[in-house]
Amino acid sequence: MTNLENVKDFIRTANREELNEIRTIFNRAVTLVQEEEKSQFNIGDKVTIVHESRDPNEVFIIEKINRKTISVAAFPPNPFVTHKFKVSPNLLKSL
Repeated sequence: MTNLENVKDFIRTANREELNEIRTIFNRAVTLVQEEEKSQFNIGDKVTIVHESRDPNEVFIIEKINRKTISVAAFPPNPFVTHKFKVSPNLLKSL
């Protein structure tokens, strides 16, 4: 944990140029993590949405992998009720 504390101390005392460089590195790291999360899924995969607003037993199928989100639809499909969502990959769990 001392490394994290050292980083926090550095950020607290950093000048604008150093903070801009940190932001660039941070944004790239976040992008890599998001790409890694998305790469775990393929169109047609069955998943659940891990969120307090969704029933953990609800099953969805991946319809499309977008730049930032993944489009899912209820499985099996219900012709009377459309359950389609765009979900952040970090909220999906493969079945």
